[in-house]
Amino acid sequence: MGSSDHRNSKRDARQCPSRSPFSVRLGWRVLIPGLTQMTWRQRERGMVYLVSLLTSLGTSLFCWGGLLGWCFLAFGFLTHLAASLDVLRQRAFPVFPRGVALAAAILGMGLTVYLPIGALMRFCAFSTCSGVTGDGYLVNRLAYQEGEPAPGHYIWMRLSPVSSPRAGQVLAVAGQEVEWTGRRWRVDGKDIQSEHPGALPHYPNAWWFQVPPNHVLIGPETASATAEPGSPLVIVSKEQIVGRAWARYYPLWERCLL
Repeated sequence: MGSSDHRNSKRDARQCPSRSPFSVRLGWRVLIPGLTQMTWRQRERGMVYLVSLLTSLGTSLFCWGGLLGWCFLAFGFLTHLAASLDVLRQRAFPVFPRGVALAAAILGMGLTVYLPIGALMRFCAFSTCSGVTGDGYLVNRLAYQEGEPAPGHYIWMRLSPVSSPRAGQVLAVAGQEVEWTGRRWRVDGKDIQSEHPGALPHYPNAWWFQVPPNHVLIGPETASATAEPGSPLVIVSKEQIVGRAWARYYPLWERCLL
C-alpha cells in the first residue's frame, strides 16, 4: 500500500511540475524582462517589468529627437537591468546554478547592446533643428559615406561655418540640365516634382544651366507652414552636405518620413 502511494505521488509530481525558480530552465525567456517571472507564476511581478519596458521604449520612439527620448530609453535599460537582477536574486540562493551564468551574461548584454544601439541612433537618427525654420529633423550622418544624394532626397547641410544649418530637397545632381521657363523649373526637360519648387520673380523669363561636378541643386527646406514661400534654389557642394534628413519630428503635428 505504501509503495503504491509512493508511485502515485511521483506520478502526480511529473504531471504537475514545480514552477519554482530552481526547477525551470531560463533559456531565451530571460532575454525579455518579466517573461521569466511569469514562467515562475509571478504574474504581477513579470507584468510590471514587461509593461514598463514596452511603455518606455514606445514613449522613447515617440519622443525621439529630444532629451526626453534618451531619458525613456535609459529607463528601458534600467527596467531590463532590474528584471535581470531579480532573476539573479531568485536563482542564486542557496547556490549558483548554471542558469545564473546566463543571467549574468544578460547583464553584460545590456551594456554591449544598449550602448551600441544608442551610438547607432546617434549617427543614423541624429536629432537637430533648422536654423531657418526651426523645424526638427532626424539626420543619417552616414548616408553618403559611400553613396550619393539622389533627386528627391532631403539633405542636411551647412552652407558656411557661420551660417545656420538647414535641410533642403535635392532637385538635380551633377551633370543634369536645369531650366527656368519663367513659370516653372525643369530638369532634363521634365517638370520638377517638388512640393515647393520656389520661384524667381526677379530673374529673366528664361534661364538654363548645368549642375557642375560634385554639386547638387537644392530646393526650399520644407513644404511646412513655417517655410518661406519662394525661397531660392541653391547649388551646394558635396563637402557642405552633413547627411540625409530622413524624418521630420518637429512640429509634432507635421511629423513624417521624408
